[in-house]
Amino acid sequence: MSNKLKATLAGVGASLGGVALWIVLSLVGFIAGIAGALMGVLFIFVYKKLNKDDQTKYPFIVACVLILVEIVIAELLTIAFLAAANGVSFGAVMNIDNNKTLILIDILVGLALGYLVFGGYLFSLKRKNQMQNLRQPGVPDAYQNPNGDPNANGNPDQPAPYGQNPDQPAAQPQSPDAEPDQHEPK
Repeated sequence: MSNKLKATLAGVGASLGGVALWIVLSLVGFIAGIAGALMGVLFIFVYKKLNKDDQTKYPFIVACVLILVEIVIAELLTIAFLAAANGVSFGAVMNIDNNKTLILIDILVGLALGYLVFGGYLFSLKRKNQMQNLRQPGVPDAYQNPNGDPNANGNPDQPAPYGQNPDQPAAQPQSPDAEPDQHEPK
C-alpha cells in the first residue's frame, strides 16, 4: 500500500472526529457548523504528518470534498439519533416538508461556516510557508547577517534598532576620556 493511500485513509478516519463532534453539538443544541471545518483540518493534519513529502494540492482538494460529504452525513445521522430518541421513524421525519427546509438550512450554514474557517486555516498555512521560505539558510533577512548567524544582532526575535544596519555590528559607545571626533564642532 502506498504512503499516499495510507495517509489518505488515516486522514479520512481522523476527519470522522469532526462528524462525531457535529452530532454531539447538534444534540446539545449548539450550531455545529464549526465542526465542518474540523473535518477538513483533521484530514490535512493527519495526511501531512504521514506524507510529509507531498507538496501537491491533493490533500486540500480531498479535504474540501470531505467537508461537503461528511456534513451531509453528520446532519442525517443527527436526525436519525433525534428520531430514535423520540420514538419516530427516520422516514417520517424526512417526509415533513418543514423539516426538509430546516435540514437544508443546517447543511448550508454548516458548509458556509466550515468553508469559512477552513479557508482561514488554509490562509494561515500559506502565510506560515511564506515565512519559512524567508527563513531558509543562505537568505539573509533583518535577523541574520550575510554569514547566516541568527544571533548577529543579539536576540533573533528582535529586529535591528531603527537606523542600524542589521548586517553591521552596533557602534560601541565611546568613553569620556576618548579623543573627540575631528568632525565634531568645538
